Amino acid sequence: MLKKLTTAIANYYYFLKGKIIPSHISNGKDIPIIINNFNRLTTLIQLTDSLTSRGYTRIYILDNASTYPPLLEYYQTCPFTVFRLKENLGFKALWKSELKKKFCNDYYIYTDSDVIPIADCPDDFIDYFLKELKAHPFARKIGFSLRIDNLPDQYEHKQKVIDWEKQYYARPTENGLFRAPIDTTFALYRPHVGLSRSRSVE
Repeated sequence: MLKKLTTAIANYYYFLKGKIIPSHISNGKDIPIIINNFNRLTTLIQLTDSLTSRGYTRIYILDNASTYPPLLEYYQTCPFTVFRLKENLGFKALWKSELKKKFCNDYYIYTDSDVIPIADCPDDFIDYFLKELKAHPFARKIGFSLRIDNLPDQYEHKQKVIDWEKQYYARPTENGLFRAPIDTTFALYRPHVGLSRSRSVE
């Protein structure tokens, strides 16, 4: 009960802060996309290609002290700004580093580098995220759900993943939305908001 009350108060705080300090962003393509990466090259390129092909260019790579030589070589010529941390701060790197001040005072997107939109994903999906987040003023973030109907049979944890994820699909809300916790799966965050794993804020 106390946790729910604390969450509700925090949600209202972010709601009021958004009223007092309104966002300057109205277009999905103006929202910075920060990709947390550690020693991944193939999925990183797949993700950035998927984004640029849809017209998104405000892409930043936050590197968690990677050591993979082909990736480090790629960084020398890649067209995106790369922020290379001196130590691996894990999935919370954005909020633990000085980059929090640069990106988190307005709408921003944060994602791991292995979360890739499917081919059927509409080009304007970030505008959709923005519209729905504004329509749900006490939600702190909105992001992709995970597709579970195409997991390969040889994947040893297939059934475990399906059993875990399907609980979130059992109770859709509206407009194809589902209430579920999001860690660093591709998500749009409200200004000033950081990580929360509570289902009640998403």
